[in-house]
Amino acid sequence: MVVGERRIDQEDGVAYTWEEFETFYKKKYKAKALAAYWEECEIKGKKGKKAKAEKEEKEEKKPAPKVKAKAKAKPEFKKKEPVAAGNFKVCVCGGAGGIGQPLSLLMAMDPNVKELCIFDLSVAMVPPTGVAADLGHLERKNTVKGYSMDIG
Repeated sequence: MVVGERRIDQEDGVAYTWEEFETFYKKKYKAKALAAYWEECEIKGKKGKKAKAEKEEKEEKKPAPKVKAKAKAKPEFKKKEPVAAGNFKVCVCGGAGGIGQPLSLLMAMDPNVKELCIFDLSVAMVPPTGVAADLGHLERKNTVKGYSMDIG
């Protein structure tokens, strides 16, 4: 970069020195992008054969537009065997606890679940049969059963 050299900004048409250009566009561009943009700007005050030669050089450096490739035949996707919805049996172990109850509710609301089994120990605060009875009142086509196990 030549000291005191002014270049015309393509966006607003104003001539800037490198320092002015850098401070003006510091927030808009990163350092490498800013330097590349500075090189694209036309130098102010160049006249004669030298300026024309440099301008022609810049035009020659521009890459020719790329030819778009023709679309190939669309790939055929392999069809998977469909899984019947609503045929899953789910067992929630610890379903009467603090985390098991909301999980059981979510499982009962899932349309893929046909049968829901809630299992927990008999010492649980809420019996699993009670949770199953509550979830059985949901308007879904699934069955909910509760199972409890004694300790020892």
